[in-house]
Amino acid sequence: MIFDVAEPGRARGSDRRFWQGRDWACLTEFDNDQRRDLLTRRMTIFRKVGRLYRRAEETHVQQLYRGSQLADDLRETSFRVRTVRGYGDLRFVEAQVGFIARRA
Repeated sequence: MIFDVAEPGRARGSDRRFWQGRDWACLTEFDNDQRRDLLTRRMTIFRKVGRLYRRAEETHVQQLYRGSQLADDLRETSFRVRTVRGYGDLRFVEAQVGFIARRA
């Protein structure tokens, strides 16, 4: 298996961020529930279609995992595990960890 997860600390408290391109914009509000290790992202996305803009809204709720604990859990279930901080030349953002796991 090859996969990655977000860890606690991915976002601190509440935060807002904004990204834009020539014909799109994305406004995102982050809410970090540290007690339950949940990250909620509320996104409002605008994209140009013809001469007008379309608006979409999405909410993503993401469980955050401690990478070291997840690696230990995999090892306890007969996996050999290696953690990585990116795929090839792509480096992960802070508080994200990847795993390469094989059955022992």
